[in-house]
Amino acid sequence: MWRESESEVVRLEKVLAHNDLTGQALLEKFRGASRESVRLAAALRGYFTSGSATEDQRELYGSYLRSRVRPTVAALMEENRVTELERFEKEVPFPQPLVDEFLTEAMEMDRPEITVWLLQCKKERFGFRDRDFSW
Repeated sequence: MWRESESEVVRLEKVLAHNDLTGQALLEKFRGASRESVRLAAALRGYFTSGSATEDQRELYGSYLRSRVRPTVAALMEENRVTELERFEKEVPFPQPLVDEFLTEAMEMDRPEITVWLLQCKKERFGFRDRDFSW
């Protein structure tokens, strides 16, 4: 079901998906969890999986995820979820230091798709002022 190297959040999100937790059951799991990893896994599932939450629930999950940018991005990068990462960045624009931090992490995790996307994001939003690429 999961790789040994996976983080607890990714494992928990897969368990929630395997148990097909959606709607009110997922919300109860999110609200009743005492561990942040369970709350993050439930929020990721509720926010990014279509049909697993109502709009009000999805907004609640989104609010939670926006307050925890680093763990959210780490979980998405671990699973190489570029589309969700793009969607999240549109709602919560990452400042340049955070883009640079995520870029380093993506390279260390050997996530070329995410690395390319982050480089494009950095180019569009901030440019590469610290480098001269002219001939």
